[in-house]
Amino acid sequence: MEKYSLQHIQWLDFSGSPLLLIPERLKENWLGIYHTEPEPDNIDKTPDFTFKGQNYFVNSEFDFDNPITDYDRLCQKLELALTYSFEGEEILALDAFFDTFAWDDEHYFVFNGVISTIDWKVFKKLEWLSLCQWTVQSKSVYLINSCCTPLEADISNHIDYQKIRIKSGTYQIEFAEYEDKYITRILLIITYCVPMFDSHLMR
Repeated sequence: MEKYSLQHIQWLDFSGSPLLLIPERLKENWLGIYHTEPEPDNIDKTPDFTFKGQNYFVNSEFDFDNPITDYDRLCQKLELALTYSFEGEEILALDAFFDTFAWDDEHYFVFNGVISTIDWKVFKKLEWLSLCQWTVQSKSVYLINSCCTPLEADISNHIDYQKIRIKSGTYQIEFAEYEDKYITRILLIITYCVPMFDSHLMR
C-alpha cells in the first residue's frame, strides 16, 4: 500500500498549546493554566469554573521563571519533547508547531498539522531525530491540551482531550518533518512513539 489515509483519526485544535500524553488516573489532576487561587487583579474573585465545591481560576500571567500553574512548570522545561514526572508517573509533552494534533492508534504517530493522506514513499525518506525515551505504565492513556484541564472540558463540553490506545512499555520518541508539496502543500510534524523492542517498525 503506497498511501495511508488519515480520514479515520480525530484532529484536536489546541491553539498552539503543547500536547500531553498522560495516564487516565492523573488526567483530572492536571490543571493547565488554572489555579485554586485568583490572580491579584481578579477584583470580584469570580471563579472560571467550580468542580466538587472547589473554585478554579485562570492564571493568565504566564511566568516560566517563577511558575505557579502546571502549564507554567511544563513550559519552563519543554523543548521539542519532554518526559515529565507528574505525581509518580512519566507523562510525555510535545511542543506545538501548528494548532492541530492527532493520534494514530495503528502506528503510534502523533501528527501536528492537518493532512489527509501519508505517502509511504515520502515517509520512508524522512530524517528522524531521536528526542527522548518515555515509559508507559498505565493501560489507559489520554491525549490532552496542556493549557487546559479535563475538569473544565467536561463541564463546558470542550473537545480538549481523547483516550488513546497504546501498550505499556518503554518507547523511543522520534521527530520528523513531513512535506508532500504535490498533495497537501503543508508541513506536517510527526512524532513517532517507537517500541524499544522494535525500533525500526516502519523503516
